[in-house]
Amino acid sequence: MFNIYLYGRYKKRVPFSYSAYENLLGKRFLIVNEAKFSDFIIVSNYKDVEQNQEFFSRTTKKNPNLKIVLFSEEPFWDTLSNYNTEEFFFTVDNGPLAGTKIFNINHQNCDVFDFNYIPYFLTTEASYITRYIFLLTNLLKLTPKMLLNHWDNADYQLGSLSEKRLGAHFDLYNSQKELIGLSRFRSTLAESYTGKKLVHGLGWSPTPRRQKLPDWHSDKISKYLNKSRYLSSIENTHLSNYMTEKLFDSFAVRSFPIYYSSPDHRIKDLISENSYLNLYGYDTHQSVKLIEKHTLSLINADSYLNDADRMLNLFTDCDYITDERFRFIDKVYRKFKKISEHR
Repeated sequence: MFNIYLYGRYKKRVPFSYSAYENLLGKRFLIVNEAKFSDFIIVSNYKDVEQNQEFFSRTTKKNPNLKIVLFSEEPFWDTLSNYNTEEFFFTVDNGPLAGTKIFNINHQNCDVFDFNYIPYFLTTEASYITRYIFLLTNLLKLTPKMLLNHWDNADYQLGSLSEKRLGAHFDLYNSQKELIGLSRFRSTLAESYTGKKLVHGLGWSPTPRRQKLPDWHSDKISKYLNKSRYLSSIENTHLSNYMTEKLFDSFAVRSFPIYYSSPDHRIKDLISENSYLNLYGYDTHQSVKLIEKHTLSLINADSYLNDADRMLNLFTDCDYITDERFRFIDKVYRKFKKISEHR
C-alpha cells in the first residue's frame, strides 16, 4: 500500500480527491493527513510546485525516500507550464528544490487517462451521469422532425460558455502529439461570431468562477437548455484521447455541438460525423463563415438522436462506468509502482 498526501491550492482537482474514487482506493492507496507519513506528495498543478518549493525542500530533507508527483488531469495547465511535463519526470533547475525530480502523470505522457467507453472526466462525479440520463431520456421523446424544428426556432444561433482567453500564449501546438491549445481559438470564435449568441463565462459577463458555484454543471445546463441551435463544445486543449463534459452537454441541452477534432480523435467512437460540426483545420475567420453557412437537416437530427440513444445506453449500464473506474485505479497503481521503483 502507498501512503499519499494531497497538497496545494489545486488538491481538489486530483483524482484521489473525488468521492467516486476515494471508495476504490482499497488496499492500494491510503490518503494521510501529514506529509511526513507519506510515500508520495501529490499535486495537480505545476503552480503548486513553483509556489511551494520551501515546503517540498523541508519535507524531502526529512524523508529522502519521499517522491513528489505532478498528477495532472488538466492538459491546459500542462501546456502553460515551463516544466517538461511530457517526460516520466523533470528535474527542477533552481530554487530550494534544485536537483529534485518531479514525476509526471498526465494525458500526454501515459495511458492512465485513456478510456474504453466513457471519458475519465465523467467518471469523477456521479451527478454527471445521473443528469445526463434524465436529460437524454427527455430528448429522445422527440422525433427528428421535432428536433429540427426546435433548432430552426432556437432563440440563439450560437451558445458558448468558457473563460475569455485571448492571449497568444494560449496558442500551443505540438504536431507529434496532436496537441493544440484551443482556449484562444474558441474565445476568438465566440467574439467574432456576429449572429445572435448567448455567451457566458469569466471575462464575458459578471460570472463567478465555476468552483465558486454550488453546482457549476447544473448552472450551465439551466443557462443553455433549449436556448441555442449550436453550442460550442470545443475543449481548451486538443488531444486525441482527451474529452470532458462539453460534447455531452450539447446533447443534454439539445444543441448541435461544434467541436474541434482530428481524424484520430476519440469522438469518432462516440458519435457520427453527422452529429456535430467539426472545425478542425479551420482558422477562426473560416470557422465563423462555416457556422454562418451551415444548415441542419433531418439527416443531422436523425443521427443526433441515434447517438443520444447510444449515450443513454452507456450511461444506464452500470458496468461501463464501473469498468472505467476500476481500470483507471489499476493503471494509476501500476504507474505509482513504477515511480516507487525509480532510483
